[in-house]
Amino acid sequence: MNFDPRRAAGRAARAFREDPRGVAATLGAVIASVGLAIGGFLSGSGRLSEERAKAARDEATYRAALLEIRDQRSRRGPLDAGLRSFVDRTLGGTAETCDAQLRSRLNRLGEEVGLRGLSVTTGSTTVRTSPAKAEFGRAGRDRGLREETDFVELDATLGGEGSLEQVLRLVHRIEVEPWIKRIDSIRLDGLREGERIKLSLRLTTLFLPGLDRAVELKVADSDLEGFARYRGFVDANPFRVPAPPPAAAQVPKPPAVPAEGATAGGPASAPEPPTGFPFDQWLLTGLVSGPTGQEAWLRHVSDPQSAILVPGQSIGGLTFLGFTADVAEFAAGETRFRVQIGSSLGNRLPPA
Repeated sequence: MNFDPRRAAGRAARAFREDPRGVAATLGAVIASVGLAIGGFLSGSGRLSEERAKAARDEATYRAALLEIRDQRSRRGPLDAGLRSFVDRTLGGTAETCDAQLRSRLNRLGEEVGLRGLSVTTGSTTVRTSPAKAEFGRAGRDRGLREETDFVELDATLGGEGSLEQVLRLVHRIEVEPWIKRIDSIRLDGLREGERIKLSLRLTTLFLPGLDRAVELKVADSDLEGFARYRGFVDANPFRVPAPPPAAAQVPKPPAVPAEGATAGGPASAPEPPTGFPFDQWLLTGLVSGPTGQEAWLRHVSDPQSAILVPGQSIGGLTFLGFTADVAEFAAGETRFRVQIGSSLGNRLPPA
């Protein structure tokens, strides 16, 4: 039998004219059956469950990304404020500006405290990259973030001469300056027996390229008053060399009397101390290498008198010559002898 579509369509049309409801019901049933068959096939093959699972995963991914963006946006304000607080404590946004500001401020501080021979020099810059560079890739947008500069360091050296108070005031002023800095080293050398101090100070500051501060840098009055903690050190001035004691009156040395039983060429003995000076009351308490060379420190046992001798100075007719280890050497005229640290000047040892 041959199937003629036109005849079939004609018969369907006549049937629909004769009984439209029946034909519609039949077509609905056929369509429903076909839909159920297709749905059952897709469900049985697992295609619908895979699509649903993939859609659920995609939704979770997109939702997590949106939540992360919202969280980052909420934290952006505090991050920007924190960055701005650093920028507002820098001296400029370029190497030239920062260098000029650093020189100007250090020169002004040195002039305010009255430092003589003031000199300020700046060195080269050092670029510091992000410590998180390992978190970024080497290509595309990540490469720019990986190689981005975090900040740039600039070092400077300040030198000059002044009293101990002037020098410490300058160090204190630099410490309380509101701009970011790190004091790398401070060297103090005593001059003029400690009445003048030579200062050499090295420091490092930083700036963020392209970002300029938006506020004026001012020192708080309370910070300036903090110099009071240095007052005790200034008054003590450990660099000051004590004045030498007044020279004692020279006492004629009595003629040496050989000990009983001593013979010419026999072993040398410690010379007898000259009379008229209380050598037994003066103790040798210290032997140190001071700013002027070797020093012998002496103290009286019954009163607060003390003395510091350098080679060539005398006390009671005894001249200090120097020391080796813990033994000092003195001379009384042509006679030499030694005194052990902790002993009195009257307790003498023969020369070495």
